[in-house]
Amino acid sequence: MNALRVAGLTWQEARRARALLAGLVLTSVFLGLYGWGIHAAATEVAKSQLAEEASVARRLNIDLMPVIWGQALSAGLYGVAGIGALLAIFLGAPSIARDIENGTMQLLASRPLGRWEIVAGKWLGGCALLGSYAGVAGACTCALTWSATGYLPENPVLVVVALAMQSVVLHSLTIALSSALPTIAAGVVAVITHGIIVVAGFGERIGILIDSQTLKRTGLVASLILPSDVAWQLAASEAQPPNPLSATGTIVPMGPFDVLSAPHPFFIAYAVAYALATLAIAGRNLAARDL
Repeated sequence: MNALRVAGLTWQEARRARALLAGLVLTSVFLGLYGWGIHAAATEVAKSQLAEEASVARRLNIDLMPVIWGQALSAGLYGVAGIGALLAIFLGAPSIARDIENGTMQLLASRPLGRWEIVAGKWLGGCALLGSYAGVAGACTCALTWSATGYLPENPVLVVVALAMQSVVLHSLTIALSSALPTIAAGVVAVITHGIIVVAGFGERIGILIDSQTLKRTGLVASLILPSDVAWQLAASEAQPPNPLSATGTIVPMGPFDVLSAPHPFFIAYAVAYALATLAIAGRNLAARDL
């Protein structure tokens, strides 16, 4: 119960955070531009030569239009995921470190609260907020795509859940860093680590394309270090229709956001375990710190 009380206080505090306000404003601007762009693209594609090429491809039992709109949806979700990742980091970095720096943590610890309850409450409050963001922003992106093109993923709920999973994993890691490092250092480490993992994820997809074992192994190791890109790959793979060329045995991406190989279920379970493990590390770090 104490953890839930802390979660409620964390929710209220985060709602007043400037980082969250900035993220919501930028997300609104992004979704507005995306909605305008996808509607304009749908109108122009219907009048362009691409519509004729798609008609020819349909005679060969290859439907290009869902592939095109699946790529457009993935581009929109990529923007939402990027903003969500930054929100997860910027909300998590000060969650413990700032309270230690300004003396608030000492006041909380003097009350009948276990330190693990403080950490768990902050984690729950942040995850609830980030999950709500991913749900609303992801659903809006899918709805804008559907209204303009008629395309909707087979399982949009799983797409949104995967986006939320990425935010939860990053938020968990950042809280663990916040329990051991100053606020700015925790945020910088989390941002750089996530950036490296994203690049390694692109490298892994290139490795699958050219059959490079080195790039594949690099991506695998990166996914074990931080499974945030695994969550994004799951969202992207669920947002797009099956690659029509796979039936011919050809491994060619249909666009920049195409995922040639969906994440193994092991990595989905690993992402959940990773979030819980980093939460436990944060609790242990705070318990060992001299306030």
